[in-house]
Amino acid sequence: MFDAELQSEGEHSARDSRFNSVSFGVSELLSVADLVAGLSADAHWIAASAVFLLTATLMAFGIPGVLIPLSVASGAFLGPAYAAAAVALGALLGSQVFFHLSRHALRDRARHRLGAFINKIEKNFGRYGFWYVVGLRVAGAPHFAITTACAVLPIRPGAFAAATLIGLLPVTLVAAAFGSSF
Repeated sequence: MFDAELQSEGEHSARDSRFNSVSFGVSELLSVADLVAGLSADAHWIAASAVFLLTATLMAFGIPGVLIPLSVASGAFLGPAYAAAAVALGALLGSQVFFHLSRHALRDRARHRLGAFINKIEKNFGRYGFWYVVGLRVAGAPHFAITTACAVLPIRPGAFAAATLIGLLPVTLVAAAFGSSF
């Protein structure tokens, strides 16, 4: 009987030690930074390229609200510099694609439909359009609305690209820095 008790006690202690080895405390959790620190330089470039392509695709399709979540998430895995660069350049490429597609598809139709109203806007936008785009991008105006409006109005594609990049960089840098703090 005593041997049976020892045997069952031994089974319990073996089971308890097995569960204790599986359970862990909060202090033993790996942070995202610890996981990323183990990645090679090639893995960083592959991840940054994937973020770039994902951002460009989502922005080219005009999907709203993707810039900040992508910046935060990529900042957690890539660090603020790589993340901000990948997201900002991806957003720039996606915005340019969306700009050219919108200009080709909507410009003539919008001019015909809006008539005299668009002529009033064109005067100011032709002069200060670059700064309007920078301000609207920094303020967080919807990507779809800014890009479509710029495609209809007289702004050169190069000026639109520069204004988009200047306007998106502060947002992506702050969001990526926030994401890297995790």
